[in-house]
Amino acid sequence: ALSELITQDELLLLLDKLQSNDVNLQLNILVLLRKIHDIQSLPYILPFLESKNPELREAAITTLRYINQLEKCPRALNLIFDEEASVRRAAALTLEHLQDTEVITILCQALTNDSDWQVRRNAAKSLAIHANNQAISALEIALNDEHWQVRKSAAQALQKIPDIQVMPRLIQALTDEYADVRKEAVIALGNLAHPDTINPLQQALDDPDREVSIQAQRAIQKIQVDKNSLH
Repeated sequence: ALSELITQDELLLLLDKLQSNDVNLQLNILVLLRKIHDIQSLPYILPFLESKNPELREAAITTLRYINQLEKCPRALNLIFDEEASVRRAAALTLEHLQDTEVITILCQALTNDSDWQVRRNAAKSLAIHANNQAISALEIALNDEHWQVRKSAAQALQKIPDIQVMPRLIQALTDEYADVRKEAVIALGNLAHPDTINPLQQALDDPDREVSIQAQRAIQKIQVDKNSLH
């Protein structure tokens, strides 16, 4: 609604105020621009990606997510390697919306190397949206991540890009200590639709978590339906 209410002149006035030296005012305007999502505010947002203030860098990289028609933004990519974890977390989610050629490679690096588990999880979430085969190896590594939320997000991403090479790791994930991870691994195995997954999925029918056994049942039925339709 805000974008409908704001006239061109008012937008320019806001963008002009962005040049002030008042950090709170700048932060508030960057948040407002998310509601207006006008591409012409882009040149005014970009300088904040290099701000010395981490809060402004985080606000700016987050605002980019809301800008209409923004497909590429080379200056945004480096923020996934920012010294501040909060900035890297925001950048990892923003890269979900960008189509620059290096995006997948950079997200894979963040997924496998970042010291902050939330950055790794956000990278996996963005890779799920991109659903690009280039990410399979990194996602396979992430199934072994020390943090369960990263393992869960990696399994969810692998549901979108079924690949037989990850079958052994997904089968291993059926014994994960966290039910959420086991459930996503079950769904990913169902999407592989490979007869070799039937046996491990049948064992998952006895999972102590009800949701896991329900998904295992669905996955088995799906594979059998696919098999029958091939005949």
